[in-house]
Amino acid sequence: MTCQVPRQSQWAGGCVVRHSSDTEACAGPRRSCYAQAAFCHTNAFFAKDQIHPESYELRMSPPFEVAKAHRWFAIELNNHAWDLIDAPARTAEETAEMLSAAHAARYHWRQVGTLVNHVRAESLVAAAYLAAGQPTLALGYAQTCLLLCEQAGDDATAFDRACAYGGLANALAALQQTAQARGFYAQALREVAQFEDADERAVFEKLYPAIGMTE
Repeated sequence: MTCQVPRQSQWAGGCVVRHSSDTEACAGPRRSCYAQAAFCHTNAFFAKDQIHPESYELRMSPPFEVAKAHRWFAIELNNHAWDLIDAPARTAEETAEMLSAAHAARYHWRQVGTLVNHVRAESLVAAAYLAAGQPTLALGYAQTCLLLCEQAGDDATAFDRACAYGGLANALAALQQTAQARGFYAQALREVAQFEDADERAVFEKLYPAIGMTE
């Protein structure tokens, strides 16, 4: 069986969107740029009669189905982020791309996904931050993942719950909070014991190694 996490479109968020901006560049500081952009877009909206009709129509009615676009980007970005997480080594640029892809996947799933999609998107971002060596940021997303898992109830799988607990455990272990980490890892292993597919255990152990989890 193919590993669920990296390549399965239903698992976690994901797609990478290369956003482009049609706002003119300005020479001022960053905050001024954002304020100017907001001002320009607001004026354009309320003075739409001054915009070329075709341009305005494209802004209001994109030439594609928005929901399908969100889902396509979510899947593609999810797969790309997991590929980078699984990579044996990454450059600084690839690490930045991994985090961007994970966040973009999360965003797109938030627009069209189910609660379980949201669970897996939070797990993806937490795993990306763990892979990037940023456990403090990983901890927050892992906590949200567990909260959403609890809200999802039986719709969340044992693998979902194991990843939520595993993400928390690894983040806490990296932050030297060993006792808490061991507690969450023990909960993760109870979920692992329910896996029906041996491949899932291998995926879990690769993503959330038991480093520092034993006496």
